[in-house]
Amino acid sequence: MKVRSGQGRAQGERLRAYGELRRIEQVLPAARAEIIAAADAIVAEAALAEMKTTSIDELKDFGATVGPLQSAGFRKVADLGGHTELSLQRYRGIGEVTAAAALQAYRTFEVSAKARVRQQLVGLRQGHAGAGRPALERAQAERVIGEEEILDGIGHALAGALATRVDEPVRARLMGDRKSTRLNSSH
Repeated sequence: MKVRSGQGRAQGERLRAYGELRRIEQVLPAARAEIIAAADAIVAEAALAEMKTTSIDELKDFGATVGPLQSAGFRKVADLGGHTELSLQRYRGIGEVTAAAALQAYRTFEVSAKARVRQQLVGLRQGHAGAGRPALERAQAERVIGEEEILDGIGHALAGALATRVDEPVRARLMGDRKSTRLNSSH
């Protein structure tokens, strides 16, 4: 059979597009890791900024006795950063129980602050990613959804760039139903 030159060129374009797609698929895991690391750094920085401006009094809500901390000169939640139970016990008036409760409250506040930042970054409403779940579970679900939304954006951009180079079945597969995939993967 003789192949028309138009079909041969189309086949060549298809093969080049598939090759480019394979190359992109190899690069995406590293790009995903970089995006996740960058997002984590942004969340940590924003949470630390919140902790630097939040009064140590707020740790009462997380189970800490703040009187001895205030007497020792702690004013902001971030002031507890880098401390251990032993280092806190070196301050006058802070014993083993107060130090342990303060650090537990600090860690809980930090997790809560990071969850709030992620929620703001992703733009999730309270009920979207697990209403009724404990805050830590909700934060993890929100992180997964946030990462998936970032990756979906990259995927759509790549698929859009390749759209003119690939035939309809490949384009449909690239542009597939990402929303249902994302929602299913986060549960």
